Amino acid sequence: MSTAADELQAAAYKARTWNALPANLRQPLAEWLETTYISLAATAHPDWHPVVAPDALAVARAINGAQP
Repeated sequence: MSTAADELQAAAYKARTWNALPANLRQPLAEWLETTYISLAATAHPDWHPVVAPDALAVARAINGAQP
């Protein structure tokens, strides 16, 4: 079972090469998702990830193709 942090990490990887995004947005989006992933993985219990970073998780799920 994947955690919200895992979803963020996967989305950050996909965002770097996702052709649906303009090239100038890929890097900043990936960096934001990675920064959020690192912060969550280091500080929050997995059960709290959706509560602490709901906006980043919604973006990650959209990129990963999952339902919010």
